[in-house]
Amino acid sequence: MADLETIKNDIMEHVDDILTPEVKAAGVELLRNEALPKLVELKDHLTKELTKQAEKEQGWCKFRDAYFFPLLMRGIIYFVGKMLDKMQAAATAEVKGSVAPAQQPGQE
Repeated sequence: MADLETIKNDIMEHVDDILTPEVKAAGVELLRNEALPKLVELKDHLTKELTKQAEKEQGWCKFRDAYFFPLLMRGIIYFVGKMLDKMQAAATAEVKGSVAPAQQPGQE
């Protein structure tokens, strides 16, 4: 059985063979199609719980629970989703062999 140091060194020597455009595209697709929806579910649950807790709060704590944290989470999820959309379009173009940047939705 190979020790971990040997495995690590093999990976480091062959990193260009491992990190191909196809692997990167698959990673972005996995994040976009599998991880992001789970994060949205988590955000929805946390927002629901924060809203319930906000009913018992007053002042800045109520603002924090009712508005600040829910809006922050929505913004982060939106931003990450947009970045993954752009990376997925670029990765798809890269795998297909295009050297030009992928055209994004809304571009003419």
